[in-house]
Amino acid sequence: MPFIIGETIGSYRLVEQRGQGGMATVFKAYHPALDRYVAIKALHPMKTKAPDQAIPILDELKNDQNLPMWIRDEARRIEENKP
Repeated sequence: MPFIIGETIGSYRLVEQRGQGGMATVFKAYHPALDRYVAIKALHPMKTKAPDQAIPILDELKNDQNLPMWIRDEARRIEENKP
């Protein structure tokens, strides 16, 4: 699924595409509640072995106590909004 500039993913609004390679595309995104810009790296679907590979990554983000709470909360919100 290609991402579109201006689209919102979780709480992040995609601002611009910053780069693209053989494995992924990197976007600049903005989180308005935190007033913070971040980089989002989106793996190309044809490079993943299974369509549900994001699930273990979200589980790790939700449960890693070494990460700031806002990252864990965002992972929970993304998982709740999965199709």
